[in-house]
Amino acid sequence: MKDLGRSLIEAAHDDPAARAWGWAFASMGHRAAGQGEEASDALSRAENGFDTTQQPAGQRLCRALRALPWVAQGRGSDAVAAIGALGDWLAPPAPDPVHAHAAQFVLGARAMAHHAAGQWDDALRDRYAGLHHARSTGDAGAIAHALADLASLQADLSNAEDALALADEALEHGERAGQTAAWSMAVFNRLAALLTLERHAEAARLADDMHALVPTLHPRNREAAWVLLARASLYAGDAPLARQRLASGLHDRIVGHRIEWTATQAEWLLHQGDPAAAAQLCEDFLASEVDGPAADPARRADGPDERLRLHRAAATAHERLGDSRAALQHARREQALYAEVVGRSARARRVALEIEHRLAQERWQREQAQRRQAESEVERQRLDDLNRALEAANAAKTRFLAAASHDLRQPVQALALNMAALEHEAASPAQADLVQRMGRSLAALGRMFDVLLDISRLDAGIVATEVQVFDLRPLLLRLRDDGAAGAAARGLHCRLHLPPGGQALRTSSDPVLLERCLRNLLDNAIKYTSHGGVLLALRKRGDGWRVQIHDTGIGMPPEVVDQAFDEFYQADNAERDRNRGLGLGLSIVRRLAGLLDHRIGLRSTPGRGTVVRMDLPRVAGDSTPSAADDPQKEGHPAGAAATGLCLAVIDDDSEVRDGLAALLNRWGHRVLAGSEPRELLHAWQAQGRPMVNGIVSDLRLRGGLDGVHAVQTLRRRWGAGLPALVITGDVAPERLQRLRDSALPWLPKPVMPMRLRSWLAALQVGPG
Repeated sequence: MKDLGRSLIEAAHDDPAARAWGWAFASMGHRAAGQGEEASDALSRAENGFDTTQQPAGQRLCRALRALPWVAQGRGSDAVAAIGALGDWLAPPAPDPVHAHAAQFVLGARAMAHHAAGQWDDALRDRYAGLHHARSTGDAGAIAHALADLASLQADLSNAEDALALADEALEHGERAGQTAAWSMAVFNRLAALLTLERHAEAARLADDMHALVPTLHPRNREAAWVLLARASLYAGDAPLARQRLASGLHDRIVGHRIEWTATQAEWLLHQGDPAAAAQLCEDFLASEVDGPAADPARRADGPDERLRLHRAAATAHERLGDSRAALQHARREQALYAEVVGRSARARRVALEIEHRLAQERWQREQAQRRQAESEVERQRLDDLNRALEAANAAKTRFLAAASHDLRQPVQALALNMAALEHEAASPAQADLVQRMGRSLAALGRMFDVLLDISRLDAGIVATEVQVFDLRPLLLRLRDDGAAGAAARGLHCRLHLPPGGQALRTSSDPVLLERCLRNLLDNAIKYTSHGGVLLALRKRGDGWRVQIHDTGIGMPPEVVDQAFDEFYQADNAERDRNRGLGLGLSIVRRLAGLLDHRIGLRSTPGRGTVVRMDLPRVAGDSTPSAADDPQKEGHPAGAAATGLCLAVIDDDSEVRDGLAALLNRWGHRVLAGSEPRELLHAWQAQGRPMVNGIVSDLRLRGGLDGVHAVQTLRRRWGAGLPALVITGDVAPERLQRLRDSALPWLPKPVMPMRLRSWLAALQVGPG
């Protein structure tokens, strides 16, 4: 500092501002060397120069130099007030080393003031900011000094691991700077951290290496160094050397590190087997404290960790003397101090992380555009790799679910087909009843598979919407009529409320998907209502419609309302009764509502019922008829299928293929069956090449083929317009998307016989 100040003064010539900076740095150097008169004279010259040239940064530096003696006197709060708020000093570092060094010094001075006032968080912030400015200078000595100061504070806050890392980095910079005072300070910070981490053998070796260095330290630092060395030798089991070093520390006492010396001396006495002397030493120290035992430990410059050691030694001494009461009092005080140490350490780590994050952001903002671009490329690459990994994991999960779904549906499909054939073979009423009950179980299983397939289709994003303008009245009347039948079976009523007058209740949505949403909600309300009934209501809401479904059912407590639309959640069905579904109906409603951009909500009261709402847009004008307005236009009736058809059946699972062929034969159809198109064409030629009226194919086939490809192959041979139906147990998004792209009609496995009969009834039977 003195050299920097001298060079600035010599280079200043007629520049009073530069000369003032030179005198300021000279004052810092003289103060660090213990040359009080020279430091005071240089400071006065600097103050005059800064006042003349109106240099706010220099004036603040001088205020910090004037405030340092107050820190030594324990007047930390006064020193903080004198230095004042730093404002832009915490902003990006000054562009020139002179201002950066000044900023580092002012921040260091204010950190010491905050430390003396017990304001640990503020002290940490100032130390980190000082390191920030030191790094900007590129001066190894300045960086080493800032790192050592920060390591010392972290050690005081019991963050030994952070202190050790900082001390090691300070040593690296100190070596480059020539083992300055900062390097010496870093060595002893490292020793303190090793002692806290109980790495006693390593600490003892370091203490022995540093023993000869202690006499070269500044007098005010010697005392603390001797105590640290004494602790290292004591913990390593060398009591005589510990005693010698304690005596040296007492001889060099200037600052008065009394509590560290007393705690170490008490530990030494305990090691020597003299608990009475140790107890007396601790009690005498505690009784002689100037600030008194009741004072706030956070305001003491020594901090709670040293006091914890003192009370621990006192508790051990009294316990060995048989004074349980005194031992318990000190043990309780030790525990309280331990909690304080842990809390302060955790808070300091949080503050350090916040500061590091902020400083990292500031450094990033100052970097050149090319470096910022490189970092963003690295980050983008990292995110791309992560996304690829996530996509691969999701694809693996989807493949597993698709394979599991296909493999589970195959035997269920075969069972369903064989059950349909068995219906006509029952020899007794008991057998017929058994077949019917088995059929109901299969139907329930089929519905569950259908729901799971719906979830997969929605998650795969392959459900297309056909939004149109239509009148809500026919749809709501139809829902009311259908719901009334189910409600009556449970002894409930189902009512509909519409806005008064004969106005058109026009909205814009997909009528099929909207009806499915509302039907699910209405069915759910009836399912969980045991008395009273359900009200389906349409009301105006601002510039839109609000559909509400009120029930008087069991309701839900507030803490589970948010789970109502989650997968597999069911109120009051802990036993998972399959007759009450899988708990996926409202999950499908949520997905469909999101697809249609209709907002849904729910409120519920236990024992009083639930209200579910869905908001729809309102369209002005006359009603436009649509398919949703005419309940008769909802597909072909599931009547008896036409007979005498020739059908091609493709499935690589022999159980499913044989079961489907047997069922179709029983319905009066001729069947050509095979596991793939080539085998089927051989069977067709062997049977005289009959005219084929339709194809029923599984989607997943052997050898990498699928049902879409099989249909295309057979259509090239039998005619492009040949009707075809694909059945599948797959839920893989790519397979469902392929089905959608093919425009082929398809049914999910297990296919119930009545759904197959409906498709057959719709076939246009050709001649012959």
